[in-house]
Amino acid sequence: MEIKENKITMDLVDFEELVNKQVEIALSQNKKRYTAQNVFMSVAIKGNDIKQINMTSPLVINWIDKCNAYSGAVYTKNMFNTSGYGSTYKVSDTGVHTLLRKLATSVLGHGNNGEIRYDEFEMAIEYYAQFKELWLSLYAERLRIEGEKFFLSDLSSHE
Repeated sequence: MEIKENKITMDLVDFEELVNKQVEIALSQNKKRYTAQNVFMSVAIKGNDIKQINMTSPLVINWIDKCNAYSGAVYTKNMFNTSGYGSTYKVSDTGVHTLLRKLATSVLGHGNNGEIRYDEFEMAIEYYAQFKELWLSLYAERLRIEGEKFFLSDLSSHE
């Protein structure tokens, strides 16, 4: 290889080696570490995400204790139960993850993770993360409102 006035001259063998090496690097970077099975792993909603919100609500803490519910479960009320508490939880972190995953893939026009193209993985992850933050925010707001209603009704029943 020879360099003269901002020009590089190299023989064909060196050029082919350089091109092959760069193609190999580009292909490995493009595929990165993502597969259909792990694309959302780094941003997936976890039971601890829900638990952190649950533990800020005395109403939910009471529900978890009374129903022996998983602390990462989504709070629910059973309207047919006179105690005001459901006996089991219907939705947990895995159910929410499935819904968020489907939302993120649907924005890209796909029905499942396996249809996401390599060049769409980063976008899919970003969409999932945004949906997750929105869901957690809405869930926290719902618990705040539920807690206010519960304690206001509890106060009025003791008057």
